[in-house]
Amino acid sequence: MLTIVRKSIYLLVVILLIFQATVFADSNRSKLATTLNVNKKVDENIGVGNNNGISDDSEADPNWEQNADFPIEPDSSQAPPLDQSEEEQIPSFEEEVELSDGETIDLLDLPAQLKGDIAIAAPTALKSRIHSDTTVNLEWTHPDSTQVDSFEIYKDDLVIGSVSRTKTFYTVTGLSPGTTYSFKIRALGQNQMASEFSETIAATTLSGKQVYEFEQLEGLTHSGDRLTMQEESQSSAGRHAFYESNAVGDYIEFPFVAEQGIYQFDLRIRQFNNRGIAKVTVDGVAVAQSLDFYNLTSRHIDTQIGQVTLDNRATHTIRFEVTGKNAASTNYILGLDAMYLTKQAVHPTPKTPTNFKSGIQSDTTVNLEWSAPIQEPDVVIDAYEIYQDDVLAATIAGTKTFYTITGLIPGTSYVFKIRSISQNQVASEFSQSVNVTTLSGKQVYEFEQLVGYTHSGDRLTMQEESKSSAGRHAFYESNAVGDYIEFPFVAEQGIYQLDLRIRQFNNRGIAKVTVDGVAVAQSLDFYNLTSRYIDTQIGQVTLDNRATHTIRFEVTGKNPASSNYILGLDAMYLTKQVVHATPKTPTNFKSGIQSDTTVNLEWSAPTQEPDVVIDAYEIYQDDVLAATIAGTKTFYTITGLIPGTSYVFKIRSISQNQVASEFSLSVNVTTLSGKQVYEFEQLVGYTHSGDRLTMQEESKSSAGRHAFYESNAVGDYIEFPFVAEQGRYQLDLRIRQFNNRGIAKVTVDGVAVAQSLDLYNLTSRHIDTQIGQITLDNRATHTIRFEVTGKNTASSNYILGLDAFYLTTASLDTFEPNDTPETATPINVSQKYESYISSKLDKDFYKFTATENTTYFFTLQSPSDHRYKVEIFNSSMQPSVVKKLVDGRDVHFSGYMPSGSFVYIRVSSEGEDYSFEPYRLRVSPASTKQYFYDDANRLIKTEYFQGLYKYQIQYIYDRNGNLLNKSTEKTVLE
Repeated sequence: MLTIVRKSIYLLVVILLIFQATVFADSNRSKLATTLNVNKKVDENIGVGNNNGISDDSEADPNWEQNADFPIEPDSSQAPPLDQSEEEQIPSFEEEVELSDGETIDLLDLPAQLKGDIAIAAPTALKSRIHSDTTVNLEWTHPDSTQVDSFEIYKDDLVIGSVSRTKTFYTVTGLSPGTTYSFKIRALGQNQMASEFSETIAATTLSGKQVYEFEQLEGLTHSGDRLTMQEESQSSAGRHAFYESNAVGDYIEFPFVAEQGIYQFDLRIRQFNNRGIAKVTVDGVAVAQSLDFYNLTSRHIDTQIGQVTLDNRATHTIRFEVTGKNAASTNYILGLDAMYLTKQAVHPTPKTPTNFKSGIQSDTTVNLEWSAPIQEPDVVIDAYEIYQDDVLAATIAGTKTFYTITGLIPGTSYVFKIRSISQNQVASEFSQSVNVTTLSGKQVYEFEQLVGYTHSGDRLTMQEESKSSAGRHAFYESNAVGDYIEFPFVAEQGIYQLDLRIRQFNNRGIAKVTVDGVAVAQSLDFYNLTSRYIDTQIGQVTLDNRATHTIRFEVTGKNPASSNYILGLDAMYLTKQVVHATPKTPTNFKSGIQSDTTVNLEWSAPTQEPDVVIDAYEIYQDDVLAATIAGTKTFYTITGLIPGTSYVFKIRSISQNQVASEFSLSVNVTTLSGKQVYEFEQLVGYTHSGDRLTMQEESKSSAGRHAFYESNAVGDYIEFPFVAEQGRYQLDLRIRQFNNRGIAKVTVDGVAVAQSLDLYNLTSRHIDTQIGQITLDNRATHTIRFEVTGKNTASSNYILGLDAFYLTTASLDTFEPNDTPETATPINVSQKYESYISSKLDKDFYKFTATENTTYFFTLQSPSDHRYKVEIFNSSMQPSVVKKLVDGRDVHFSGYMPSGSFVYIRVSSEGEDYSFEPYRLRVSPASTKQYFYDDANRLIKTEYFQGLYKYQIQYIYDRNGNLLNKSTEKTVLE
């Protein structure tokens, strides 16, 4: 009991001493009020003072002893010992008080309330985001305490500086390049009470490059307004040069010192919405023509300018000359932070990537692809750098030639460029920039990113490919009919246009597509002979208010040519619809003329409802959108096709509200083959007399235009150069006749091939006319010349309308001689034959013998724009059938024939109208129709073969079993 009382008395005395010391300190703040006679044993690693920031390391300051017996001010720069008279006036106490029973009380461990201090929170989130070679920028989060008076900064456990409570960043200077340092900070209160230390961070100064802080360079000159140095946490070394230029032509120039050599030159600049564009020169040589300091929001960026070569002059200069400003900028200010010079070893510069482009974009991604250039033998591409709006966005391995940029904003334009980086880290020049805008107004669902899918069949993998939206697509390996894959997705209630991006190939299946259990596509065919991606419009879907919707692909079969049932699913697009009237479909869609590489298409504009205006027409080539044409036009020329190739075209109307009509009937067209086509309006280097030559657009003109030569009188001429190999050719012309046309002599290489070609006709028309055979020698360039020799008496002028000329290697007729019944070509059942009416008097005979007692179907297809006649004769050459064909239409007829009987078939021109396009003939027996039914026993398809064609009739039903549509597809048999 006595021990307890004794301890209590001692504790009371200690509290009174602390109170006395506190009062004394309040009246003598300039002096230390409390002297501690330090008797406790101090660990070598613990500082001697109470939060005074002085280390116990004797090497920190040789004038300070570890166990000083004099007052220590918190500011270590003002800590001389007090004289004896002052010391005697200061009450003192020991840090440890020994009690009578040998126990001690550690005064330093007393509660803060007893010592008169209030604990304060430590600063947090200490970090360093920018370093130079000799500086490190530190920044932190304020503890948000009113007790904070200042912050102390420590480097490698030594205090190196302090800043006021209002600042949350500090620049450490005087460091060594390429050296790692540790940093920590703590807060000090108004009573010099210290917080706990922040976390310790490590930072390494730059090495291998020379850093020039613009705000530290001396001897600069400038025009314009003024230059100030602004302090900012993101500025290298804590400040940057803020140059207030006023107009184009203002400049600022800084001197700097560097050794002779080749350097990589980089800049750190501060961008904002009031910045200008500047040309950058080093020693008078331009290194950047247009460095744009504009950005909508404030930011510091490091930008690579390129290599510079410095000579041996003592002082170099860098100059920024204002050349303009971004259209969105409000001023011409330049924010200049730092310049970096990195001395370069001399290595070969790699070549720039070529064919840089974007093949596909989504709402938040852009696919970029390029070709790897052929490099010098000692250059290896280590990487590619892609820049987005002049900021490095990605570094890709040198083995890749495509990349997907992600995290973009819908409906936003971006500028991309790329360069090669060699194994020696030498950069090539930048490629041409590519401007790309992400999709907007539609929701994009990447199948490979949808979570929670289910499927039967084999497996689902995600494959990376340059043409895949967002860089990958879902590769579903289904095994058989009935397999399915189903994806969940989230969308608001409403009506949407549903479109799909799929990957077709020769091992793909056919799938039925359902959304929320409702069929939206009965047979989506994923087959194509070669690999390709297509965007295909499925149709409108109505989504209810359920939380999660589903899209399901169920395998229903495969193309006869396909080797498997695989589905390649890339992306789904939903575009919310406002309900507008559907426009009507264009009518009379056809092809009036083809060349070897072009097809002319024409149509009639349908009469629309009063509130519908046709904004455009969309033409699809083999189910892929090929062209969008203004709604005021009714013809178009498809170009860039392959000679002798069949294409399928269809068209639809697009209203002013972007609502699409149904597709027209498809048109099957084959480009010319076996002849060289020369379009007069495309030939370069022509010469002429007379008035002038213009190129006129017209639906019946080959390749869409023809040469309109306005000659004035007899003797006028026009001459076209052309290139063709040596040989003998049939020369034919396509001309445009009218009532103001002249008569011309035609010569090739100076040799007359037509003495009087009359281009007159009462009404306007295009005609193909056979000129004759010509022989071309081995000269490099040949000429065809039209010389006006007169005009028809009914003509009003001497104009020549020249569309195209054709060179066909002589001899075309496939089965000649077959001009008589005696030389008739035998033909077999179910075999297609092609031949030509090769002259005005040409007639082709065929003999067909029945192989069974049945009805046979005969089909003849004539060339477009030509009038052919087909006649059937019995064995006695008595006519039984006469049919005329006009403008490429087909003729069909049938008749019963006993087995062993035969007929003659004669094909000839009507009115001496011949062509170098082939006609086609096929005889087939009575067809057997195949019928296909669905699970509800409804007829869904009928197939049969007749004449030249395979016919497919499709039946579409609604969910209640009502017939919605019946369509017939006719395809030419091979």
